[in-house]
Amino acid sequence: VDGDGCVDRAVYTVVPSGRAASAVPPELQSVVDAAESPASWRIAVHPEAGKRGLSEVMEAALSDAQARSAGPVAFVGCDMPTLRLVDLMPAVRAAWGGTSTMLPAGDGGYVALVVPGGASGRACFADVEWSTSHTFASQQAAVQADACVKAVRSVPGRVWDDVDTLESLERVAL
Repeated sequence: VDGDGCVDRAVYTVVPSGRAASAVPPELQSVVDAAESPASWRIAVHPEAGKRGLSEVMEAALSDAQARSAGPVAFVGCDMPTLRLVDLMPAVRAAWGGTSTMLPAGDGGYVALVVPGGASGRACFADVEWSTSHTFASQQAAVQADACVKAVRSVPGRVWDDVDTLESLERVAL
């Protein structure tokens, strides 16, 4: 969180854990409110801090989520205004069966990643090429290398818009 109280860059994890959500960031409150059982979700903010890379932040966030719940963990970008809870729920259900799901962004990245509860942070985030047109492909390869993940899927024919630039903000605002 920067000096203005705004989240600059952060990792959000959503854990269907059976525990009440606490300290829900305002920009994610609509996600929690829309859930069938909002009290069953635990949302945590993991700001990028210091000189750690994003892979290390994501790995730490997964470890933190796994300490709270044995269930699936969803990583949801904070720049994805077009993603709805209904888009995320099939991925969470698939993760209970060992399948990881990635929801692709139009720029070669992704807007959400859902992994099974036993996924390895070290494996899932190794060698990911962040903030490039190869982010989705490199993330998919990393998750596929995790022995705890039975399969990796994406949603066929669907691409979400994320907001990285003024141009992309104008595109989703239309």
